[in-house]
Order: sequence, then C-alpha cells, then structure tokens
Amino acid sequence: MLSAMAFLAPRQLSECLPSLVPCLLDTLADAHPGVAGAAADALKRIAAVARAPDLQPLLPALLDALQQPDKTASALQGLMSTRLSQTLDAAALALLLPVLQRALADRSAETRKTAAQALAAVAGLTEARDLQAYLERLWTPLSGCLQDPAPEVRYASARSLRAMCACLGEAECRSILEWLKNKLCAEGVPVDRAGAAQGLAEMMAAVGPDKLITLVPSVVSAAGNANLPWTVRDGYLQLLVYMPAAFGATFADYLDASLAPILRGLADENECVRESAMLAAQRIIVLFADKAVQLLLPALEKGLVDSDNWRIRAASVQLLGDLLFRLAGVSGRGTTEAADEADTATPELSLEKLSDSLGPQRRDRIMAGLFIARQDLAPHVRSSAGHTWKSLVANTARVLRELLPALFPVLLEMLAADKERQELAERTLDELQRRLGDRVLPELLPLAEKALGHPKTKRAALAALTHALSTSKEYALALADRLLPPITTALADPDVEVRAAAALCLDPLQRAVGPRVAEECAHKLLALLAVKPDDECALDGLRQLLSGRAKVMLPSLLPALTTSPVRANALLVLAEVCKDALQRHLARLAPALVDAVRAKPDDVALCAQVLVLACGDEPRSGSQELLRVARPEAVTLLAAFLQRARPLDDIASELLPPLVHLLANEQQQAQEGAWEAIKALLAALSPPQLPPLATTLRHSLRNARAPLPGLCLLKRGVGCLLPALREALMNGDAEAREAAAAALGEAVRLSSPEALRPDVLNLTAADQSAQGRHRPRQERETAGSSSAQGTHRPASATRVARRRAVQRTQVQHRRRHQAHRAMGSKGRH
Repeated sequence: MLSAMAFLAPRQLSECLPSLVPCLLDTLADAHPGVAGAAADALKRIAAVARAPDLQPLLPALLDALQQPDKTASALQGLMSTRLSQTLDAAALALLLPVLQRALADRSAETRKTAAQALAAVAGLTEARDLQAYLERLWTPLSGCLQDPAPEVRYASARSLRAMCACLGEAECRSILEWLKNKLCAEGVPVDRAGAAQGLAEMMAAVGPDKLITLVPSVVSAAGNANLPWTVRDGYLQLLVYMPAAFGATFADYLDASLAPILRGLADENECVRESAMLAAQRIIVLFADKAVQLLLPALEKGLVDSDNWRIRAASVQLLGDLLFRLAGVSGRGTTEAADEADTATPELSLEKLSDSLGPQRRDRIMAGLFIARQDLAPHVRSSAGHTWKSLVANTARVLRELLPALFPVLLEMLAADKERQELAERTLDELQRRLGDRVLPELLPLAEKALGHPKTKRAALAALTHALSTSKEYALALADRLLPPITTALADPDVEVRAAAALCLDPLQRAVGPRVAEECAHKLLALLAVKPDDECALDGLRQLLSGRAKVMLPSLLPALTTSPVRANALLVLAEVCKDALQRHLARLAPALVDAVRAKPDDVALCAQVLVLACGDEPRSGSQELLRVARPEAVTLLAAFLQRARPLDDIASELLPPLVHLLANEQQQAQEGAWEAIKALLAALSPPQLPPLATTLRHSLRNARAPLPGLCLLKRGVGCLLPALREALMNGDAEAREAAAAALGEAVRLSSPEALRPDVLNLTAADQSAQGRHRPRQERETAGSSSAQGTHRPASATRVARRRAVQRTQVQHRRRHQAHRAMGSKGRH
C-alpha cells in the first residue's frame, strides 16, 4: 500500500514520511522475508519519487546504508564528494536524515565529524517545515557530539546547529538554547562547557548580529563576576572564546568590553578559568590582530612588569609573544596558536616589521619589558619570555644597546617600587652587565644624570648607579669626578630616601677611589651648613654620609668642624655616628664646644649632648676637659653636661671641690654655672650616695672666704647644697651627720641674709633634724650653732619659726620631766 501511495499520492505521503520511514527501517529487520522485502520495496518506491536532482546518484548508496548500517561510512563519503546546490524535498530528507542520524552516533570520530558537516550542508538546503519534523530525533545524537572529546567533532556539530537554527529560526530552537545555557554553567568536565559554549555562540550568530547588543553585556557581567561560582565564570569565558569566530568582523566593535573579564580571568584562582581566559585572548589575537594592538597590547605591557601576580605576568608574556609573532611573521614554534606555521622572516627582519607595525618607541618599550621578564623570579615567566626573545632577537648585545633609552626608565620605576621589583631590577642590571660588560656604565650614565634632574626618579637613578658602579671598578674610578657633584646635591635633597640612596652610591666610589670622595662631599655639606646653619636636609645628608665612614673620615673632618665658627649641629651629627671614636679627641672637642656656646648661648643644650655622646659611659674625661677651660661658658656647659651625663657617682667627690671653688669666681656667669652644676651633680645621685659627700662639702666650704658670691645669689642661696646636707642629717651615720651639720653652718656663714631668705624653712627643718634627742651632743651643738648663725641673720623672716621651735622644745622638756617623776614614784613604792 505504501508503495502504491508513493506514486498515487506523493504530496500527502511526504507529510507522513518522518514517522513512516523509521517504521520501515524497523521492519527491514523483521524475521519474515516477505515483510522485510516489502519494506525494502517501499523504500525504493519512496526514493523513486524524490525530486532532488543532486541527490539522485546517491540514492542507491543511501538505500544500502539504510538496509546495511556498515555501509553508512561509504554513503557519507559519497555525500561529501557531491556538491549539493538545490533544495531537498521531503522524500529526499526521509532517506538522507536517518543515515545522518545513525552516523552522528557512530563510534568513529571521523564518521561523527563527517555526519555533522553533512547535516550542516543539508540544513542549508531544506525548508523549515520539512526539517522541523526531524529536529527532535537529530538533537539527541547531535548533543552528544557537542560534548565530544575531539575538538573537530564539536566544531562540526556547532556549525550544524548554526545551520539548523538559521533554517528554523530562534523560536523553534528555544528548547535547544535553554539546554545549552544550562550546560554552559553546569559542573562537570570542561569539555562539556566548551561544547555548549561553541554551540550557543554559533546559534546566536545564526540569529543575527543584533543579538550581540543584548548578549555581550550579560556575558561580560557573568564572566567577570568573582562572586559567581567558578563554573559559571568558566562557561561564559568559554563563550568569549567562540563568539569572535562565530560573529566574525561584527564582534570587533565589542572587543573593548570583552577584554576586562578576560584579563581578570587570567589571574583567577581556578586553573580552568585561567585556561579559558587565555584561549579567549589568543583567539582575539588570531582573529583581530590589528584591533588587538590598540586594545590588548596596553594591558599586556602593564601586566608584563607592573603586575604583582606571577600568573598575570606569565599570561602577558605568552599572549604578547603570540601577538608579536603574528605581527612579525615569525612562527614562534612552541606557541599555542602558531605552532604549525612556517617562518616568514629572520629575526632582523622581524624587528623591522615590529617597528613598522608598532612604531620604534613602542617596539623598544615592549622589547625592554620582555627582556626584564627574562629575569623574572617565576621560572615559568622566565622560560616563556626567553623563548619569545630568542625567536625575535639574533644579536642580544646589539639590541640591548638600542633598547637602553627605553629600558632604563622602566628599571628606575622598578627600583622605586617594592622589594620584589627592586630585586628584579637588580637582576636585570646584572644581566646587562653580563651582556654588555664594562660598556654598560658609560651607556647608563647620561640616562642616570638626566633622571637625577627629576624628583620622582632621583632615588631610583642613584640605586641604578650604585649597582652599576659596584660591578665596574675601572669606570667608577674614571667617572668619580663627574659623579660627585650630583651625588653631593642628592645628599642635601628634601627627600630622606634620596639622601639615603646618595650615601649608598658613595660606597662603590669610595672602594674604587678611596676616602677622598666622602671627604669632599662632607666638606661641601659643611660649606652649605655655613650658609644655612639650620638646614635639616644637609644635616641628615651629613649623617647619612658619616654613617659607617665616620672613623675613617674623623681625622680630616674634625679640624673643619672645630674651627671657628663652630657648627654644633654638625658636631652632634658626628657624635651620633662615631661617639666611641670622639673620646680620644675631647681635648680638641671641648674648647670648640665652649666657643660654640660663647657664640650662640642657646646652643648650650646641643653642645652638652655632643659631649655626652662623645664621653659615653665615662663622663670624667669630659668634665675634666671643661674644667681646664678657664672661661665662664665652660662652667655653663659643664652644668648642662652634668644634667645629662650618667653615671656621676664615681666622680661626684672629685667635682665638688672645684665647683665650690668656682662659686668664688668674679664673673656672675661662672658663679651661676657652678651653682647649677652642683645642683645637677647632687640631683643625679641616689639618696644613699649623698651622705658621704658631707665631708667633702665641709672641707670645701671651710677653706672658702666669706662671703662666697655663688652662695649669695638671690633666689638661689644655699639651695644647691641642701639636698645632700639634709639627707646626711636625716639618714647618715654619726660622722656624716656631724660633717653635714658643720657644712651647713659653713654654708650659712658664707651666704647673705637676702640669699638665705627663701631657704629659711628648709634650714630650720634641717636644724630640728640635727637637734633630735637621739643625736650625739656634739652634733646637736654644732647644728645649733649653725642654725643660730643662719636664723639670727634674717630675724624678721625667722621670728615665727624660732617661736615655734621654742614651744616645741618646752613641750619636750615638760614631757621629759613628767616621765622622770613617774619613774621616781614607782621606785619609792
């Protein structure tokens, strides 16, 4: 009946063929020969009514393939060798598509690829209503081909999907699109996401370029969103891998928006995401090389040197190599995208081509970054950069000399950055030295001198010079006179880091030339301080210069520092960095400090600090040197020195006699200085160390002639001596108490009523302490006489104190008398 319908009602039968032919194929395997023969006959009748002229020669092969599955491959070969140009009717599709459906599920990858290619060709020659009936049956094996491990099978399947979507329209393929979107972000092997991305990109391209307006923003947003799961980011990055090829030149307008998630994905924590981002970037380079130069190259240049992530540097080197190889016409064997191409240029010609494509300056900047990447701390970056460099450069030394103007500014920026980049810059300078030898310093010197004129690059230029000078002693010796002026200027720079770098730059020069270079810089700084004495930058530069060199420079520098006019701030810097060595030069230093105090009294504290640092833990030598200088300013400086120097317990008994003697000096400044020095000396001692000094004070005061000018100073009086004498009276032994009482009497004798008036209460308290009943009689008499001398002179001022003392004494006698009477009455009983 089906055979008859094929001739009698072919149009009506064509509508039923999609459901009838599968039944006939099942019937071909029937066990009854008659049934199988009738099915075969029906298929032949259907083939006879097919109106596709291009397919007529293939109908016998297709019928054989339908009846014998092992002949499917030969039928496909015949189909692929036939050029189809006319529309296929329903009868032709009924015979052809079941063969393709079976081939799509074949074990052979080649057969599956050929079937997908044939399906793409057939879909382009079929009406939508005829193909719609087979869509569901074809999609099942086709979805498996999209997830095939072989890339060529996935590509052919995606192209067939594009042809089917172009034929049927987006609405009819909505279920397939939803499946692909779900598969795009699903967990599983990366191949599944890659196939879904490729199929989705091809189908979107079939819809039309207008689809990019809504598609690209959503893809870019999802691919660059770090909060989404890595499978989602990977899937959408895979979509960016295949969209440029699917949309072609139309996608060029969207490259700028697509680069941001791709570059971010290059540093992703997940390896699959990084690989997908790398593939997307390489695909852009292959398809849009000219556009990539404008958009991608700036980001690659920045990632080559500035990135803190080694993965970004590695990806930048690899992508930059791919782009340079494509622009230069070099195969770059070993790269992913150009491994099978043949070399079309020698290294010399390739650099010329790069210069023509990028411009000389940009080419030099890129090659300089590539050379720096060859010294990267990450092995993978070094390996990739070395391969790219060797593919493009034949004579490294010659090219490096050309690249120095572009290379040096990059090295300066790196030397001014963090520690890791500084180490990379130093390794690059070492490689330059190895490649160029001693010629590197003359080449770098003009660039460094130019960089020293800019505030932002001074420190880095000095660091580069330091490294270059340390490797070339001969050139360092020859260029010392040329380098000293800018280094000296840098030592007084407002930036502290520049000053420190300038001091370090002198080390290799000093090793090559000797201490002369440091001495010249020091004298120039001192000349600057002579003009601007308070220049903190010059002072710190001198400190940086002297650090580590002070002992060597001291013999030649000290005469300049101690010659009038003496600069106390410069001496303080010298004392801070070489305090141990200055102790041997106190005989010269102390008079110079006295001259500084005389010229500028406000610097007394500064000079005292210099002397403290020079003496260290031995203040005896400093105080002795000051006492030898017979000038009032020396006494003032001694007082300030004793306020700061420690320890003083060993020299207190030695200093008190000359200080008491200085109280009798004719000049008031010396008297005031001695008074302050005694006060500072006694204040520096602990209470147990004060009583033994009472004897020394007693002998020193006994030999003085009244009145003693230093103890007659108004508002000062004997106040400098009272702490030691009071402590001796209160807590000393009998000998110390007796000596303190006598010394107190001598002090009162040598003073004046006007000077003693502020210390009346203190003197009275000391007197009462000395006249306690537990004191020996001789001591009480001595103290009483001294108190009488001190309290009778200022009668108007001590009247109240005397009256209170008498009252206390009377109360004590009364209580003592009552106690004696009580003891006597107990004895009688």
